[in-house]
Amino acid sequence: MSQKNDSNKKKESESALFQRLIREKHPDNWLVDPISIGEKSNTGECGAFLEDEVIIYKLMDNKKIIKTGELTWPVEKHGKVDHFAFKSIFSIDGVTFVTGSRGKDIQKFLEGEKKNTFTKVPRKFYQKILGFRSKKRWKQITASLIYLFIISFIIGLFNGEDETSTSVPATKNTTTETASSTDNVSIEKKDKEPKTVKKIDPNKPITFKNGDYTVDEDILPGNYIASTKDKVGGNFAVYRKGNSNAIVNEILGTELEPPLMYNDLDIKLKKGDTIKLKSFETNVVFTPISDEELKKRTAEEEASKEEQARKAEEAKQQAEAAEAKRQSEQQAAADKAAQEASQSTNTNTNVFYANCSEVRAAGAAPISQGQPGYSRKLDRDGDGIACDQ
Repeated sequence: MSQKNDSNKKKESESALFQRLIREKHPDNWLVDPISIGEKSNTGECGAFLEDEVIIYKLMDNKKIIKTGELTWPVEKHGKVDHFAFKSIFSIDGVTFVTGSRGKDIQKFLEGEKKNTFTKVPRKFYQKILGFRSKKRWKQITASLIYLFIISFIIGLFNGEDETSTSVPATKNTTTETASSTDNVSIEKKDKEPKTVKKIDPNKPITFKNGDYTVDEDILPGNYIASTKDKVGGNFAVYRKGNSNAIVNEILGTELEPPLMYNDLDIKLKKGDTIKLKSFETNVVFTPISDEELKKRTAEEEASKEEQARKAEEAKQQAEAAEAKRQSEQQAAADKAAQEASQSTNTNTNVFYANCSEVRAAGAAPISQGQPGYSRKLDRDGDGIACDQ
């Protein structure tokens, strides 16, 4: 019986195994996604995206991973990025690499955390059509044939319907008209019937999986806290009518700190908003909160930011004071050393000997010209050396 149960268990896919092994090796990753260095994508490689670098691995037949490359993230550089449907090509600081479907998240990380900038590769209108984006001739020809076949099929379908409708005997027209009028009456009745809306408890949390959700259909408008138990995290985005860009577009997870990853994210949803959840391994929970609680949380967050700013300013002032003190002490030590050197020089230049007997008694003989105590009086032969005889 146990063997039967084991056989019914779903086997882990090779892709899931590959990513799991990478996550176990690099628990501090913020993303595991396909990546290849160069202009072509290698489907057998996947990388652990870390804060300072990405390390690339390949899955071997013995279910073990081996390192095939690494790339240190550039800082404050400018590059180009070309986003496709299932991949993105980056070119920055003399290096080109290809990522998987999370290219926009990677671009956001490189721009936000590493202060890089990117220029999006421009495309002509026809190069945005599937099959024409890669500029490969065989793909363009194949896509053209497929599109021609689809258009021909649709035209033929409509022509076929027209021929069928004209070939119906006249004796059936009355029956057809009666049936169509009945259908029209039933359609009008259905249109007049009120739409059934799912009953949603405004006080209970709502759990969503990966997918798209509409506010006022799947979830009521209002204030919510979006949270997840997903360590790796997924993409959380909210789109509002009239805006082409997302009003919220963050990585929601628990493993990293903001701004790399957020959790317990406050969000105000309005009627017609669209929520998009992607790449989550666990569910996302929306917990409703009141306006008062939202104001309280906002005030606490602002107070926390102000406290952090105050502590940072204090630390900065302390560091500046310590540096000023160090420089002052260093300058005082230098002044003292210069003063002592000056006193030593003055002492040496004030040495005077009445005759060579005093020089020999002091153990200073002979004295060369320029040394303390030298004088022409003591240098009888004028060779620049006094008391040398």
